[in-house]
Amino acid sequence: MSEHPNPFMSVNLESDSATVSVQPELSFTEGSYVPSVVEGKMDANAKSLPNTRDDADFADSSGLLGAAGSSPDSPPGIFSARRWQSYFNVETSDVMRRIYDSLFIPGEEDFMDKTMSSPDFYGPFWICTTLIFVTAAAASIVEALSQTSDAWYYDVGEVTFSAMLFYGYTVLAPLALYFALRFNGNPLDMKCLLCLYGYSLFIFIPISMLSVVPVEWFRWVILIAGSAESCAFLVINLKRRLLNLPETTMYSILGAVGVVHMMLGLVLKLHFFQYW
Repeated sequence: MSEHPNPFMSVNLESDSATVSVQPELSFTEGSYVPSVVEGKMDANAKSLPNTRDDADFADSSGLLGAAGSSPDSPPGIFSARRWQSYFNVETSDVMRRIYDSLFIPGEEDFMDKTMSSPDFYGPFWICTTLIFVTAAAASIVEALSQTSDAWYYDVGEVTFSAMLFYGYTVLAPLALYFALRFNGNPLDMKCLLCLYGYSLFIFIPISMLSVVPVEWFRWVILIAGSAESCAFLVINLKRRLLNLPETTMYSILGAVGVVHMMLGLVLKLHFFQYW
């Protein structure tokens, strides 16, 4: 029989007694290893891996990523919470002061003068959200008082309609005004317009609360007075920024602002606080 082919071990099976001998032929020699790719250089035939770091940096610099994918030094994207954080970082005392300013006809320094450098969205969001629930709750009380029978149920759809009305007005009215002023060559900052319109709605919170009083003439009086005050607040603040426009254009824009704002009060009265 032939020997086992293992070079390190030989087994002789021809005799009656098998003998196993280990041949330690393993040896190590000194040598130098020359890599095929020199350090700092790349072989011409080697395939390069995609540079994901550069791709991420490009996405960050272009502002496509939000807060989770952007570095602290890169500009935040439009959908990043970091972009809008400063507009909600406002003290309660500042919000209360701006609410106070919205309830009175401005003097030499108006509301936009005080908020032009630091407009906030926390106040308008808080005012609109409070107004939505206060209006829906007060409307349910008015509807319950107007019922002559015991069969009454609460309409949850009033909350949805109230949210669409006030959130929609706070966003769409300033947006339409922004494009109108931009078209006429006298643009204003959209953030300041949102802040102005948001605070102008605060007067409707006490109006909604007082509208539960079942006296029709009283409700009309507080509605007209409150809507007129809020309308004057908007018009006076905007007029001082539109003096560069032709007089006809300026009064046309201010008239449209006033009419739309008074229509908001009319919808509030006829839809939510009407005895049938």
